Amino acid sequence: TFPKVSQKLSLFDAELEEFVDGHNLHPILTMFAPRGNNFFCLRIRNNGSKLPHIFELLRPANETLPFPEWKTWKNAVGFQQAFPGGKGAYAVVFHAAETGNDDIPVFSAESSGTFSTVKQTGDADLFLAVRTTFDSDDPLEAAFRETCNGVRTGFDALREEHRSWWHDFWNKSWIDFGNQDSVQQYWTFGLYTLASSFGKA
Repeated sequence: TFPKVSQKLSLFDAELEEFVDGHNLHPILTMFAPRGNNFFCLRIRNNGSKLPHIFELLRPANETLPFPEWKTWKNAVGFQQAFPGGKGAYAVVFHAAETGNDDIPVFSAESSGTFSTVKQTGDADLFLAVRTTFDSDDPLEAAFRETCNGVRTGFDALREEHRSWWHDFWNKSWIDFGNQDSVQQYWTFGLYTLASSFGKA
């Protein structure tokens, strides 16, 4: 059977929490995209799970494209994929922070064809980056460097900075639409999407 999955988005913190509840599988995931960085942060807490967590990194199906080029590093896996027509490419890297115990591998990855299956156990901080030939001559290595920046800075420090920006944003001004709950929801979510897209403006 499929596990039950629920999500909670905090607009004030700009964080998404996901709760998975299945047989011997109960992880809790916390996710956000830190401002001013080109990567995505994910913290997974085991929460008593007895099964490994499985992530799949894959390229969308397209029979006209060649298979992507896969590469693994210590605690990271990624691929580079040519754009249709062969002019340029994009790359994606999935990177786990060290656990502090060299005897325990952070994850194992099996890559072939259009996808890679990553098995990870226990608690972990994970970082994902995407780069293209529009911003780097070697997007795969550039994406790996981005995730290394995330690992080096650390999930907690990035989260604190991220939350601080969003709390300042929400505390600048507010409009109360009274009992017009639907208008209040649309207005608030509209501000959230604008700040997510144009926060530097």
